[in-house]
Amino acid sequence: MRTGHSALLVLAVVVAGCGGVTAPGGDGAPDGPTPAAVPTDHPMDDRPPGVGRNGLSDPIEVADGHAETLEARSFTRRLASVVRYRNGTVMSRFDQTVRHAPGETYARTVYGERTVSFFAATGGVEEVWTNDTVAVRRLSSEAGVEYVAGSPPRDAVFRERLYSLLASMRTGETTANATAYRVHTAEVPALFSTFTQRLTSIETWNQTLVVEPDGRIRLLRIEYTGNASASGPSIPVAGTYELRFADVGNTSVERPAWVPEALNVTTGRQGPQTNSLIARPAEATV
Repeated sequence: MRTGHSALLVLAVVVAGCGGVTAPGGDGAPDGPTPAAVPTDHPMDDRPPGVGRNGLSDPIEVADGHAETLEARSFTRRLASVVRYRNGTVMSRFDQTVRHAPGETYARTVYGERTVSFFAATGGVEEVWTNDTVAVRRLSSEAGVEYVAGSPPRDAVFRERLYSLLASMRTGETTANATAYRVHTAEVPALFSTFTQRLTSIETWNQTLVVEPDGRIRLLRIEYTGNASASGPSIPVAGTYELRFADVGNTSVERPAWVPEALNVTTGRQGPQTNSLIARPAEATV
């Protein structure tokens, strides 16, 4: 894949020392500057793999290219989602920060008070620390603190999730500036349950993807309105989903102070897999 950055605008001002008209008795200076050269490069000529002129030509290639740029590198991944009733009241909220370095990952997830999470109490905080051989998580809420053992998570770069998140962006508008490529679509995905199991229908959909010239995804943001159902009739809702990758090559992971106690408590006791913890489709969005 391309790793070099192509110049998005070339301005070559050429000052000529010949070709001008010399006034009688003059010193040989031209009567004016030669016009600037016409730019030959176009920002859309060197797009990252999978990014087309009108949307994504290959969403899978975009996800794979993104994963390749983060291979063996540290980075921070932030995921935030909120669903609101039409009067503005929060229905559910989810915020997650993952700090990843080769061989070690720390994730912290905060569930909003009304959010239905995987453990009984709502409004809880979930932390995970893992290296290449072991993983432990700490669940804290009003009900207390619980430690659970697991197995090391996979796909910290979100490759598999991006396969589904980007599928609806085959059609759209692609623009470029000096630092990144922006793809926008209002195309409703065929499988919106990828984002939440509670949405029963979609009314409006706006999805924006920002990709660095080397193929790394900087931002994926989705805004939508529709109807959702938790346990009763469907109700109108509006939501946002935002995924960011930052601090590439500049992220460090520190082992939390609670890890020794967690390892001691959970030794020999296997809990739920942490693979689903780090990248949970349904609950990562509502």
